[in-house]
Amino acid sequence: LNINPNSTPNMKKIICYIFSIPCTNAYVETIFSHMKHAWSDYRNRMDIELVDAELKIRMNSDYPCAYMCKYLLSQPDILNKIRTNEKYQQKKRRNIE
Repeated sequence: LNINPNSTPNMKKIICYIFSIPCTNAYVETIFSHMKHAWSDYRNRMDIELVDAELKIRMNSDYPCAYMCKYLLSQPDILNKIRTNEKYQQKKRRNIE
């Protein structure tokens, strides 16, 4: 297209909007499938943040479980942090009067 940008100022916005619409919802269906396995009846007491963290790891990690296990077992500093509450930040409670 050889269009003068001054004559069509919203053309870029329209094109970006059209190309941002996914042609399929396969990725979303994959996430729901993973969520179904992560948040089952057996594990129904899990907090939403824990399910969110587990899904992020499942969707963004390319390592097989066996490799990840060997890696974690070979890292004593990571194992110590896992065993402590060092990774958690305490939320300050507000006094509501």
